[in-house]
Amino acid sequence: MEKMKGDGVEINIALWEGQGKEVFCVHGLTANCRCWDGIASALTPQYRVRAMDLRGRGFSEKPSSGYSIAQHCRDIRAILKDRGHKRIVLRGLYFSCLRGPEFGTGGKAYRG
Repeated sequence: MEKMKGDGVEINIALWEGQGKEVFCVHGLTANCRCWDGIASALTPQYRVRAMDLRGRGFSEKPSSGYSIAQHCRDIRAILKDRGHKRIVLRGLYFSCLRGPEFGTGGKAYRG
């Protein structure tokens, strides 16, 4: 586990070491980063896998507000910027699948 700075909050990240591209995983609304254990284990050693606890979940900070899809995307962007990533493989489960279009377009494609 490692801690990274999201958009104003500390975000917990699980890491599975591997080679090749990094896969960044985002869990569903009521889960946490450990929901990726099985998938991450299957992806390594060919890929390096990171999975975040969304703000308010798992071991991430739990602020009193700021839980919109757009805010979660700002957290993801802050983490990836801090790591120097320009392109990633982003995986999502359930509710977090809604974050993909929002994240990929900066909020211009998803309105719902």
